Amino acid sequence: MLNSIALSACDDDVNFPNEQAEDEESEESEDDEDDEREWDLGFLEPINERLKMHSIFFPSKAGGCELALDPVAMSIIRNLTTLKYDFLLQVYAVNSEYAEDAFHRALYVYVDKRGDKVHLGNGCKCYRVQMKRENEFYSSEPIMNRIKESVASERLTERERELVERERKEFESRCERALKKYGGCYERDRDRDCGHGRYAEFEIIVEPESDDDVASCSSVDSENLKNGTNAGNNGNSNSKNNAIRKTNADFKSIGDEQITERDLKEIERGVIDLDQQRLATFSLKLSRFPEQVLRYCPALGAKAMWPSKTKAPNDSVIPDCPKCGAKRKFEFQILPTIVSFIVPREDIELNDTTLDFGSIAIYTCSNSCALDVGEFAEEYCLVHAPLNN
Repeated sequence: MLNSIALSACDDDVNFPNEQAEDEESEESEDDEDDEREWDLGFLEPINERLKMHSIFFPSKAGGCELALDPVAMSIIRNLTTLKYDFLLQVYAVNSEYAEDAFHRALYVYVDKRGDKVHLGNGCKCYRVQMKRENEFYSSEPIMNRIKESVASERLTERERELVERERKEFESRCERALKKYGGCYERDRDRDCGHGRYAEFEIIVEPESDDDVASCSSVDSENLKNGTNAGNNGNSNSKNNAIRKTNADFKSIGDEQITERDLKEIERGVIDLDQQRLATFSLKLSRFPEQVLRYCPALGAKAMWPSKTKAPNDSVIPDCPKCGAKRKFEFQILPTIVSFIVPREDIELNDTTLDFGSIAIYTCSNSCALDVGEFAEEYCLVHAPLNN
């Protein structure tokens, strides 16, 4: 199965109220709107056909090492990341809207080698690489389109395997010519056998979240939360909401010196309930498809799904694209479920930390601005701290 991620038609942007009581109400409506959007889910699968793990097939993958979309740009990215970061995953994500400048488009995500520091500043990096249909590396008609059915079934004929091998050799020749022209060092063995790297290697298979599942999620998330039947509410949602509104009013009407110990305990209970409610929603989403490791929806207004309220990073102000000045938008989210799959390989010397995070959200240029050969764009990452942090 080929893994280009189809962008979904989604709704417009959502406003973010400032008041906590209003914010809580808006979150319910945002959840409902997100459930109406079409999301793609990513799952990890063992690599049964090594032949497909080559740049000419434009795979989405996790672990192992990077497969270079643009070998010139990748030689620079590897130099930037090799000392401090480990490769986590790459997503091949294209859209006809960007066909002129991004017929091919891939996003590469790296995480701090100190796995428990990923949620700290610069603990996660994402780089965008893309190119036009007519380029210096690939045929204008990708090999995967020419043998699409056989690749999907993983039953290539001998003639098709010969065709793939010729394509690979041509790709390597083009890479060598380009690197002599632009500079850099193409490591061809990385594309031949990508079984090394810190984390175990998997193919990322992408499938749409079905309408039935979306409707089911919407029903449980919105109605159950409103009725107070989710974890932490004990069927007393209205009294909890009233308590939260009360504590907000208390902050406005009295000074710090007048807040009693009882007031503090009420405030604390309100915060805990908010986190329990958010975690229940997060867990419910994951429980629909427990093995999902990635959620993808790049349309305006789509938002990351954080596992807590009080520890969630601020996603209300995302920096604009430094290359073209366009607004960035949410594109996909990496879920903590991936940690249990891509454990470090047995022959890797471990340090004192293991990969741990609550969730990673990736925000990319809304224009997917043009990049020349050897160019890449650093996109924006937000990381939720581990829940046990």
